[in-house]
Amino acid sequence: EGNDIEELPMFVNGLWNLVHLDCTSTDVRIVSKNIGALTNLVYLTLSNAKLKILPVSIGRLKNLVTLRLEGNDIEELPMFVNGLWNLVHLDCTSTDVRIVSKNIGALTNLVYLTLSNAKLKILPVSIGRLKNLVTLRL
Repeated sequence: EGNDIEELPMFVNGLWNLVHLDCTSTDVRIVSKNIGALTNLVYLTLSNAKLKILPVSIGRLKNLVTLRLEGNDIEELPMFVNGLWNLVHLDCTSTDVRIVSKNIGALTNLVYLTLSNAKLKILPVSIGRLKNLVTLRL
């Protein structure tokens, strides 16, 4: 937390048993595409970093329960996020998110979805398929 690291490097590829990765308040701009190899990852916090895009490989983190992206410059929640079937908590507070994939309804285990202070213009109708959603913050 609070480091000047600008890139999450490829070495994370060898951390097979990693369950929790927290990069809060770092200067991370780039997340290695190899992050998808961290198949035991349950909690990924990239809050208040300097991210603009997420690597497609994040969609391979099938055990991910919490994804925290608040305070980043990310403009889009892309379709590959929909592969995170076990995701329970998705936080995009104070991001530049304008577009949420219309397939977000595939995240059927999602309980908490926070898009407060984002730049969202349209909410996809598929959010209505999130039957386990308890908290929706806009």
